[in-house]
Amino acid sequence: MYYFTFLANFDVLDIYSSIRDGKSALMLDITWSVAIEEQFYLFWPLIFIFFSKKRIWLLIMTLIMLFSIAFKLYHAEENLLNYYHTFACLYFLALGGIGAYFVMYSNVFKQKLANLPKGLIFLIYLVGWTVMVMIGQTGQMTKVILSLISGAFYLFVILDQNFSKYSFYKIGSLKCLTNLGKYTYGLYLLHPIGIQVSIVLIKYLNIENLSNTQVFMFNLLSFVCTLCFAWASFHYFELYFLKIKSKFALLKTGRN
Repeated sequence: MYYFTFLANFDVLDIYSSIRDGKSALMLDITWSVAIEEQFYLFWPLIFIFFSKKRIWLLIMTLIMLFSIAFKLYHAEENLLNYYHTFACLYFLALGGIGAYFVMYSNVFKQKLANLPKGLIFLIYLVGWTVMVMIGQTGQMTKVILSLISGAFYLFVILDQNFSKYSFYKIGSLKCLTNLGKYTYGLYLLHPIGIQVSIVLIKYLNIENLSNTQVFMFNLLSFVCTLCFAWASFHYFELYFLKIKSKFALLKTGRN
């Protein structure tokens, strides 16, 4: 029932926190983050329904973010809770909402963002990537603090790539990555299956104690398998729902 009610993150948290009679979600584990997204989609619109003034939106998003920070710091020594619990993830969702708020309603913010000097942008990227490298090499409390910084860094990357005039590099200019963008949902959700298929193939070939070259080939094989599954998922499954989505958008436009 966890997986039918968008609560998979709590099932995964329960599994990893205890043996629970040897049960495992196996390749369903990956849906924990999708569950949090769906919880967000169900809850977030209520803010805009019950609170009509824009400044109230900003206040509520800030309060949600502060509550999540307090939750993460209070449970700093509980790594699993900090990673899988909805309250811990609210920080990142609210932070993104605050960024979107300023983009939508503050021309001053957008102008300053657009005119950030290239040197400053490069420095922020350098600090951000340094923080990302350090996260796995620190104690729990420091790890939590660095994860909060990394969330702000990810927000900056999104804003920089979309609005800054002087970015030292626009990832969108790399056409192969842009074209892969439409398969990202499948790449994320189906990569455990791609990895599992690769493991089965390795076992079938009786390969043990992989060398560095074989590890690279295994990773490449996993990626290719995942990409094939993602391509099939997009063209034979996801497109159907995307077409329905476009019809709803047309209906809404017609009513307006």
